[in-house]
Amino acid sequence: MKLIKTLGLCLASMLVLVMALAGTAAAEEASWLLCLKGTPGSLPTKYTTNQCTAAAGGNNGEWESVALGSKSDTVRILVMSLALEDTRVPLKVRCPHVTGVGLIENRNLLLVRQAKVPHPSTECTAEGGEIFKICKAANLEIVEGIHLPWKVEFEKAGGQFISKIQPDGAGEPGWAVRCAGVEDACISTGPGTLEETTGSNAITEGVLLVFGEFKKANLGKCSVGGAGAGKVEGFIAILLASGNGLSLH
Repeated sequence: MKLIKTLGLCLASMLVLVMALAGTAAAEEASWLLCLKGTPGSLPTKYTTNQCTAAAGGNNGEWESVALGSKSDTVRILVMSLALEDTRVPLKVRCPHVTGVGLIENRNLLLVRQAKVPHPSTECTAEGGEIFKICKAANLEIVEGIHLPWKVEFEKAGGQFISKIQPDGAGEPGWAVRCAGVEDACISTGPGTLEETTGSNAITEGVLLVFGEFKKANLGKCSVGGAGAGKVEGFIAILLASGNGLSLH
């Protein structure tokens, strides 16, 4: 819980370690790097902690940064300052953080399996019009991702990591809000409306993680406001559930 609060408060001062990429605009497949216990003397550079941020001298460290390869690992997904909006109703909901669970696998793939606000009536703010005129924070019943799992594949291009949130067989990705008994669900409607994120490697509270931001490039289709009405803003942090360092390369 301390880490969640710190992530939300320290976005402006977070130390972002932007990767140095080759000078090409063509997209390349990114890869996950995990900080794992290594075999003594197996690599020319070793690290002193399970974050793989401080190199040990003389190849004496216990930890090494290893590409995920064909393995998989569980991650925690934290979305900070999430803002969901149906621009035509209007309906605006803001939450300081969303908790989630996912699985990283196949080098650059993240499967988001859960994303929700556990207690929206006490953690979020809300305002609305038309059928949502009585929607206030105390009336919020649900704020959660729908049609999970979502498939997120990272590439590196133009000096940054980029990704699109894509369906994985359960329907188009989106978010649902239920307030005072009325539900509004906003989803992407295909390739041209997929939500995009930009990503970078970052350190906060001594933890190496992947930090991203929704690009706000596309508008989704809402069950109340209709096509082109849904809007998502926010920041996301992806951490290994084990607490070890995680990064993209």
